[in-house]
Amino acid sequence: SKSAPASAKSRPKGRDGRGSGSRRSNANSQPRETSAQARARRQQDRERRQGEKFVPDQQTNRYLVRADRITKQLQRCRERDNALKRSSLTRFSDAMDLPDH
Repeated sequence: SKSAPASAKSRPKGRDGRGSGSRRSNANSQPRETSAQARARRQQDRERRQGEKFVPDQQTNRYLVRADRITKQLQRCRERDNALKRSSLTRFSDAMDLPDH
Protein backbone atom coordinates (compact mmCIF):
# COMPACT_ATOMS: atom_id res chain seq x y z
CA SER A 1 0.00 0.00 0.00
CA LYS A 2 1.42 3.39 -1.00
CA SER A 3 1.24 6.20 1.48
CA ALA A 4 2.45 9.08 -0.71
CA PRO A 5 1.05 9.75 -4.17
CA ALA A 6 3.50 9.40 -7.08
CA SER A 7 4.46 13.04 -7.17
CA ALA A 8 6.94 14.72 -9.45
CA LYS A 9 9.61 14.04 -6.80
CA SER A 10 9.44 10.26 -7.04
CA ARG A 11 9.13 10.14 -10.80
CA PRO A 12 12.17 8.46 -12.44
CA LYS A 13 14.72 11.04 -13.41
CA GLY A 14 16.05 11.43 -16.91
CA ARG A 15 19.56 12.30 -17.98
CA ASP A 16 19.44 15.91 -16.86
CA GLY A 17 18.48 14.93 -13.33
CA ARG A 18 14.96 16.31 -13.50
CA GLY A 19 11.67 14.54 -13.82
CA SER A 20 10.09 13.71 -17.14
CA GLY A 21 7.99 16.84 -16.85
CA SER A 22 10.93 19.10 -17.63
CA ARG A 23 11.85 19.31 -21.27
CA ARG A 24 14.91 21.47 -20.95
CA SER A 25 15.59 23.25 -24.19
CA ASN A 26 19.21 23.26 -25.18
CA ALA A 27 19.37 27.01 -25.54
CA ASN A 28 23.15 27.28 -25.58
CA SER A 29 23.66 24.87 -28.46
CA GLN A 30 24.51 26.53 -31.74
CA PRO A 31 22.38 25.80 -34.80
CA ARG A 32 24.02 23.30 -37.13
CA GLU A 33 25.94 24.89 -39.96
CA THR A 34 24.45 24.35 -43.38
CA SER A 35 26.40 22.59 -46.10
CA ALA A 36 26.90 25.92 -47.84
CA GLN A 37 28.43 27.38 -44.69
CA ALA A 38 30.62 24.31 -44.30
CA ARG A 39 31.76 24.65 -47.90
CA ALA A 40 32.62 28.32 -47.37
CA ARG A 41 34.51 27.49 -44.18
CA ARG A 42 36.51 24.74 -45.89
CA GLN A 43 37.34 27.11 -48.74
CA GLN A 44 38.63 29.70 -46.24
CA ASP A 45 40.67 27.04 -44.45
CA ARG A 46 42.18 25.98 -47.75
CA GLU A 47 43.11 29.56 -48.63
CA ARG A 48 44.61 30.06 -45.19
CA ARG A 49 46.63 26.87 -45.49
CA GLN A 50 47.98 27.85 -48.90
CA GLY A 51 49.83 30.70 -47.18
CA GLU A 52 51.68 28.53 -44.68
CA LYS A 53 54.35 26.10 -45.79
CA PHE A 54 54.04 22.60 -44.37
CA VAL A 55 57.01 22.03 -42.06
CA PRO A 56 57.10 18.47 -40.75
CA ASP A 57 58.58 17.81 -37.32
CA GLN A 58 61.57 15.50 -36.98
CA GLN A 59 59.58 12.28 -36.57
CA THR A 60 57.32 13.03 -39.51
CA ASN A 61 60.31 14.05 -41.59
CA ARG A 62 62.00 10.75 -40.85
CA TYR A 63 58.91 8.88 -42.06
CA LEU A 64 58.59 11.07 -45.13
CA VAL A 65 62.22 10.46 -46.09
CA ARG A 66 61.79 6.73 -45.58
CA ALA A 67 58.59 6.69 -47.61
CA ASP A 68 60.32 8.58 -50.40
CA ARG A 69 63.17 6.07 -50.45
CA ILE A 70 60.75 3.13 -50.54
CA THR A 71 58.79 4.77 -53.35
CA LYS A 72 61.98 5.21 -55.38
CA GLN A 73 62.99 1.58 -54.74
CA LEU A 74 59.56 0.39 -55.85
CA GLN A 75 59.79 2.52 -58.98
CA ARG A 76 63.18 1.01 -59.81
CA CYS A 77 61.88 -2.52 -59.21
CA ARG A 78 58.88 -1.86 -61.40
CA GLU A 79 61.02 -0.52 -64.22
CA ARG A 80 63.37 -3.51 -63.98
CA ASP A 81 60.38 -5.84 -63.93
CA ASN A 82 58.92 -4.26 -67.04
CA ALA A 83 62.25 -4.38 -68.83
CA LEU A 84 62.63 -8.08 -68.01
CA LYS A 85 59.08 -8.76 -69.14
CA ARG A 86 59.69 -6.93 -72.40
CA SER A 87 62.91 -8.76 -73.11
CA SER A 88 61.44 -12.18 -72.27
CA LEU A 89 58.41 -11.43 -74.42
CA THR A 90 60.55 -10.47 -77.40
CA ARG A 91 62.66 -13.59 -76.91
CA PHE A 92 59.53 -15.72 -76.67
CA SER A 93 57.97 -14.23 -79.80
CA ASP A 94 61.26 -14.69 -81.66
CA ALA A 95 61.32 -18.34 -80.66
CA MET A 96 57.70 -18.77 -81.73
CA ASP A 97 58.32 -16.82 -84.93
CA LEU A 98 55.21 -14.70 -84.32
CA PRO A 99 54.58 -11.29 -85.84
CA ASP A 100 55.11 -8.35 -83.48
CA HIS A 101 51.96 -6.52 -82.49
